[in-house]
Amino acid sequence: MPSNVWQVMESEGLRAVRRYRSLADNTRAAIGAGNSVADENLARMSSYFGIVEDRMQAVLAQLDAIT
Repeated sequence: MPSNVWQVMESEGLRAVRRYRSLADNTRAAIGAGNSVADENLARMSSYFGIVEDRMQAVLAQLDAIT
């Protein structure tokens, strides 16, 4: 295994999380405010993935500090 295997894995996961968050944001913009239930669910999805993104970035920073 390469010495940066954990950074690579975390970076790949972070890209996926960003895609999901972008999907939620873009879908919210596309459907507009007419469907409040969908909008609320997509807003929660975006918020959730925002939290995950922040935590993954913190993990990457910690991994960079130890390598």
